[in-house]
Amino acid sequence: MGTGAARARGGPQGGGAGAAQARAREAEEFEYKKATERKKAQDKFDEQMQRAERQNREKQEALEKGWQQREAALKAQEEEHASLRQQVESFSARLQHEVAAAVDAAVAAVKRDHETQLQLLGKDLDGDKRLAALRVKGLEETVSKQSAQIAELQRELQVAKQQVQEIAVKALESAAGAKTSRRSARSRGSRPNARGARNQPPAALRESRNPRPP
Repeated sequence: MGTGAARARGGPQGGGAGAAQARAREAEEFEYKKATERKKAQDKFDEQMQRAERQNREKQEALEKGWQQREAALKAQEEEHASLRQQVESFSARLQHEVAAAVDAAVAAVKRDHETQLQLLGKDLDGDKRLAALRVKGLEETVSKQSAQIAELQRELQVAKQQVQEIAVKALESAAGAKTSRRSARSRGSRPNARGARNQPPAALRESRNPRPP
């Protein structure tokens, strides 16, 4: 009687211990499963972040390469403009020198002709007046022709100066446009694209932070 009663009293207590152990195992399994899912979500998030960073790095490298190529092209263009400007300046100076030399030569030729005619007239002062008049007329025609040539050279010099000024203005405008294009290309080039991936975790990570009750 005493032993049976003791067993009867101990039966419910043994059943309660088994249920507690089962609940403990379930809790342990749940925690393990939750930790495993959290690790998977974290690994997936880390992989996405690494991929986004790699893509952003590759894009930055491509942009840097493009900037270097554009910088080289702009530098070559600036050097070309500088060379053109130098040619324009030297052309203007050379043209002025050549025109001045041509004018001096024309004046010297007229002076020589005039002196020759004067010498001839002086030697034959008492000679044929008609011949002397013809010679004077020829000298006047020569002077007139030389004056016309000088006027033409001066006109060509003025036209050349105008052309040189127009070339210089175009070269300066082209250089200013190239610098503006380079600043615009730099302002558009660098923008991070991994901000969304950093601020928005994946769905699996959000679920692991707020697990549903078993």
